[in-house]
Amino acid sequence: KVITNDFIPVVLYFNYNVPTYINCQENHKWTKLTNTMLDKRTLCIIGYGRNGVAIAKRAKLGFNMKVIGIVRELRDNIEGKEFTDELYGFNQLNKEVICKADFILATLPETKEQCIWFSKKFFESMKKDAVFINIGRGSAVIEQDLIEALNNDVIRGAVLDVCQHDL
Repeated sequence: KVITNDFIPVVLYFNYNVPTYINCQENHKWTKLTNTMLDKRTLCIIGYGRNGVAIAKRAKLGFNMKVIGIVRELRDNIEGKEFTDELYGFNQLNKEVICKADFILATLPETKEQCIWFSKKFFESMKKDAVFINIGRGSAVIEQDLIEALNNDVIRGAVLDVCQHDL
């Protein structure tokens, strides 16, 4: 099953400051906000497989977003590479790549290699106004580190389709 429908509302929600608008409405305070169009935003997809390609295609063709794909192993015949602006292997993922993204989408599948990917160090590498989205495996995220990153304004927001624990 390809999961693509959850991506668009999440990106639009954060990109167009819906939480701020809701807050203004509730408090009857109308502040002029400026929004950045999605064609000026960068999406980094970690786990650029079938789901990642489907999402990249929508981001690139539908919104003209810059797309960075992160694959297990970089090779010439990566499916869907035409929907990426940059493509890296897992071993090339570092702070310089992470901090380019406005949205980081994790689509990592459940595998035998249960290495933790998303921890305090990862979240600290993200832009302060970036959003983390996980539609892959919950075991890839240290949830307490994510909660701390959100509570301490290390990152702007997070959306989790999967979790290890009830948060």
